[in-house]
Amino acid sequence: MKKIRVIAFVAIMILSMFALVSASAACVHSWATTSTKLATCTATGTSNQLCTKCGVRRSITLTQLSHTWTPTSAKPATCTATGLRYEKCSRCGTTRTVTLAMLGHSYKAATCTTAKKCTRCGVTSGSALGHGWTPTSTKPATCTVAGTRYEKCSRCATTRAVTLTALRHSYKEATCTTAKKCTRCGVTSGSALGHGWTPTSTKAATCTATGLRYEKCSRCGATRTVTLAMLGHNYKAATCTTAKKCTRCGVTSGSALGHRYVHQDTSPSSIGTYTQFYAKHNNHNDLRYVSNMIKHFECSLCGLKKDEEIIVYGDIMCDIY
Repeated sequence: MKKIRVIAFVAIMILSMFALVSASAACVHSWATTSTKLATCTATGTSNQLCTKCGVRRSITLTQLSHTWTPTSAKPATCTATGLRYEKCSRCGTTRTVTLAMLGHSYKAATCTTAKKCTRCGVTSGSALGHGWTPTSTKPATCTVAGTRYEKCSRCATTRAVTLTALRHSYKEATCTTAKKCTRCGVTSGSALGHGWTPTSTKAATCTATGLRYEKCSRCGATRTVTLAMLGHNYKAATCTTAKKCTRCGVTSGSALGHRYVHQDTSPSSIGTYTQFYAKHNNHNDLRYVSNMIKHFECSLCGLKKDEEIIVYGDIMCDIY
């Protein structure tokens, strides 16, 4: 039973809505505000309206107003620090603090002699540009005398005179036959290097003939022939058995010195014996003592030794008839 009542109520409501829609669709509404909730800085508002012809109602949302801020005081921003602005809403009295962006420096451009400078706080940055010098005329320097260059700044028109250092001589290197010479003024310095001779081949000198040495300069390629002096013989002294002889070519000169024996001493070589000898002076035989002796000799030049055997006859012992 209860369920039937609910269904009947819903049906009546649907029919009523259809009736209102049908009537509204046919009506040209004439709206009259019945009540209003004003919008604020932080919330929307509502306008309730009724059609005076058909009785249809509607509700319109009024747009949130947002704050209308009015500055009350401020702490100004600087070139290097942020500032603060204190504000109050003229409708609702709400307050807020707004951070003001740091200004950054506002530089006046650098000049030839001053760095760029902030027009607000006076701080400088970087360095002066320096003059942009442009030559206007020149008195050239020489090898030994300084010159002058006259210049003008292309930015500020300042002028100056610049001393140009003396160039010094720019020498072309000396050669074997010429001293070094300045390529600008022609002055010379020092002396020629002289040739750096290097032997290329040689015909050797001998004991009895001169030789030749062929040479070439290692710098300029010039050549020359040098006569080598005759060497002369280099004799090894003569000995007792050989003549003096050249150690280079082998030629001999003179003759051997020969031994120069000097008697050193004498010694017997065997036991003596008695020997019978015929004596002419008295026509009969004599009996004598006979012994063999050795004489020792040594060469005073080379030290060679030699011995000579001699016979020594003693006195007559008796006559034999």
